[in-house]
Amino acid sequence: MNTKNYIGALAGAIILSGSSFAQAPDITKIKADAEAGNADAQARLAIAYFNGNGVAKDEREALKWVQKSADGGSALGQLNLGNMYLNGGCGLKQDPSEAFKWFTKSAEQRHRGGQCMMGESYLFGQGVKKNEQEAAKWFALAANAGSPRAQGYYAYMLANGMGVEKNIEEALSWCKKAAEAGDAGAKQTLPHIQRVMEMESKTPKSFIGVEFGKKIEEIGCQGNALKTSDGSAVHNYLRNGKKFRKFTDYNRMEVFGSITSHEVFKFNWHSEEFPKGTTRKDACDEIVKTCEVISKKFNGEYSEKSGVYTIIFGWMKITIEYDSMGRYLNMWVINSSYESKAKREVEALKDAEGDGSDAL
Repeated sequence: MNTKNYIGALAGAIILSGSSFAQAPDITKIKADAEAGNADAQARLAIAYFNGNGVAKDEREALKWVQKSADGGSALGQLNLGNMYLNGGCGLKQDPSEAFKWFTKSAEQRHRGGQCMMGESYLFGQGVKKNEQEAAKWFALAANAGSPRAQGYYAYMLANGMGVEKNIEEALSWCKKAAEAGDAGAKQTLPHIQRVMEMESKTPKSFIGVEFGKKIEEIGCQGNALKTSDGSAVHNYLRNGKKFRKFTDYNRMEVFGSITSHEVFKFNWHSEEFPKGTTRKDACDEIVKTCEVISKKFNGEYSEKSGVYTIIFGWMKITIEYDSMGRYLNMWVINSSYESKAKREVEALKDAEGDGSDAL
């Protein structure tokens, strides 16, 4: 799912920030201060002209004064000039790179709006290469400075482990703050984070001796992690692992991790061979018993279609089928939360190489 589309309410266009006055502005004083060279007054005058607040609406005048204020060092003016370049406001052509330059100047002065827009720039690749770690860093700064918009973004990233270690409890706390402050995006994101918490509580951290999210080299795999043929992940083989049901051994377990972080997100488990003469019905009966054991333990449900049995609970999906040629059970176990993270890591890697089309 495209992140920008999913959190579109968070990424709604802003032309000018700081556009609301608690009371009618003293335009006479603001004009006098602006004409005297006060950069912050120039930024406020630009806002007044853009919104027609106390003066006739005039986008040309808004652009003139916001440019003066930005050149004069006003963090608010720099933020708003960046927004004009980002959105093509007041007659300016859209120029994300120029927008990023002004957002950087604003953020370097610790303006929370500039910091938030730096986060958006890195998150969506607007005027700069996508970088989730940088996005999370700037959102965190702006969130701590009190920006509800940044708090909503940061909550979403914490909930999904985007650019920062996943922390559902912290994500919920930030999202509630933003929602209580009236941020529309946070109000939409809050149910999602609550759902993530619920799914996390239903998803086991490990299964048959494999811990999801752990480095593939740290779970007892033999040798070094190898790159898959399509370049989408790394994998290795795990032997002498945890026994499962009546099976005392297995032919192999192939474990897959992210190509960049090597965090495990899925594995393919093969049972030991059934004795010769085992019928397909006997094998399927064993699969049903296996599904019942798993479902009961983790409070899930299983279904069957064309001889393939599927169990879904929380972020985990398990599929089991009988291989009549090899006379064994073949089971795929996928943690979709870590799988999504692995996909984003691959996308970021390909984007860095100039091509995001070969994502996992």
